[in-house]
Amino acid sequence: MDTLGKVVGLLVFVVGIALLGHVFYQATVFFDDVYRSARGEGSTLNESAKTQAAQENIDKVFGQGTSPLVAFAIAVGVRLIYLLVAGFLGSLIAAKGAQLCGAFRGKQETV
Repeated sequence: MDTLGKVVGLLVFVVGIALLGHVFYQATVFFDDVYRSARGEGSTLNESAKTQAAQENIDKVFGQGTSPLVAFAIAVGVRLIYLLVAGFLGSLIAAKGAQLCGAFRGKQETV
C-alpha cells in the first residue's frame, strides 16, 4: 500500500507539472502573438476565425460597432484569465501530488 500511495502521488505531481508546462507554453505563444500584433506584423490573434467569432459574440453582447481595440482587449483579457486559472489549477494539482507522495514517506507497514 505504501508503494501504491507513492506512485499515485508521483503521478498526480507529474500531471500538475505537465499542466504548468502547458500553461507556460501557451503564455509564450500568447505574448509573442500580442507582441507581433502590437508591432503591426500580423498575428493569429487578430486574423483567426476564433477572433471573428469572438467579435460576433461581442457585437451581440455590446451592440454593433464595437471598436476593434475593445474586441482585442476583451480577447486578451479572456486569454489572461484562462492562463491564470489553468496555472492555479496546475499548481494545486502538483502540490496535492507532492503532499500525497510525502504522506507515505516514512510510514512503516505493520503486519
